[in-house]
Amino acid sequence: MQLVVGFGGSYSIITYELISTGSAFTATQIANLPGPNPVPVLFLNFYSDACTDYLTGGKIYISGCNGSVPTTVSLGSANVIGAMDWDWDRLTDVLVQNGSTIGVYKSTDTGLSSLVSTSIPYSSSNQYLSLDTNGDGLDDLGVWVGANGTGSTSVTYHGHNGAGQPPDLLQSVTDGFGNSASAAYVSLAQSNYTEYTDAVYRFTYLC
Repeated sequence: MQLVVGFGGSYSIITYELISTGSAFTATQIANLPGPNPVPVLFLNFYSDACTDYLTGGKIYISGCNGSVPTTVSLGSANVIGAMDWDWDRLTDVLVQNGSTIGVYKSTDTGLSSLVSTSIPYSSSNQYLSLDTNGDGLDDLGVWVGANGTGSTSVTYHGHNGAGQPPDLLQSVTDGFGNSASAAYVSLAQSNYTEYTDAVYRFTYLC
């Protein structure tokens, strides 16, 4: 929740998190930035603690997992344009303008990597968002073309390298006698799955 407060021409943007108590919410202040207009916010899993972190005004506010903000990570003057899991390590990385292309600051679980360059073009007339276009569990980069007031709008996307192949999946199993079995994976969202129907009484297929 953001509030804009001001007096005598001086304004501040105060951001609060609303912590659920089960029956109500407790407001805790996260950030206080100068200026009259609300600024974009992004929610991250910047560290591998599964707690929601918060990015606004060029700074990441790290969750203490108890409603507190024990530390922050500064992005300096970087023009932040989005956030996604760029390299599928389950940590949220930060997308920034890098001249005429998009750059990436990856989360290292202790801070930020050096800037990673890409060949993906950047335009100030577009907005950028994370989405999963083919249901493979990997983040793709969506582009809302012309969203910032150029008139004509459309949506396109850049697919994740290695689409359909997230890492850290069981590949094969071998027992002590040398017998082995291998596994292959594909997303159910790709519409090439047919459910078996030959289960006998007292057994059923879950999907």
